[in-house]
Amino acid sequence: MSSRSRLLMIFLAVSMVGSLAAWLGFVWFSSSAFMLAMILLFCSGGILYLIFEDIAPRAHSERNSFPVVGAICGFLMGLVGTMLIH
Repeated sequence: MSSRSRLLMIFLAVSMVGSLAAWLGFVWFSSSAFMLAMILLFCSGGILYLIFEDIAPRAHSERNSFPVVGAICGFLMGLVGTMLIH
């Protein structure tokens, strides 16, 4: 098996594992709204950390502030939209 086809098989397996994990999470946590909310809260914290500690500083170092402002405005729009809905 060549390295190219082996790599393709690995990526295919990883995508199937991700889909299976999403389905199992939905089935397992659909009855527990509190646990699902806690998992989503944990994941959103990781995404915010990634944006503000990794992506935003690199964008700022390239003398282009648009990605930083876009990330902050997108976060604020999501926060305000969520507050208006609930």
